[in-house]
Amino acid sequence: MCFRKILLIMATLVSLQGCGMVEDFAGMQNKMQTINAELKKELGMVAQVGWNIHNGTLTQVTVYIEGDSIEEKTLGQLRDVLIPLLEKHFEEAPTTWLITAAFEGNRS
Repeated sequence: MCFRKILLIMATLVSLQGCGMVEDFAGMQNKMQTINAELKKELGMVAQVGWNIHNGTLTQVTVYIEGDSIEEKTLGQLRDVLIPLLEKHFEEAPTTWLITAAFEGNRS
């Protein structure tokens, strides 16, 4: 059973590799690591960056930030740093830039 799963995964990867999807995904992962390093340098915080592609078009880039790390910054300040930094790394602008901040529920 486990062997069948491994064969299925390998077959899927081989078929995806033929259409360039694996290289595109690996390229986006490398891009995300670079963006995260620059965000840490620019804002002094760690962020998670994700993206959505629909039919080959970049539709959304999401930046997820821990809310406690941005309490001193306004949304405008974050936008002014994030958007140019992200635009530098994406060939096309997405339909939507989404900046998300999450705060812990138990604040004493």
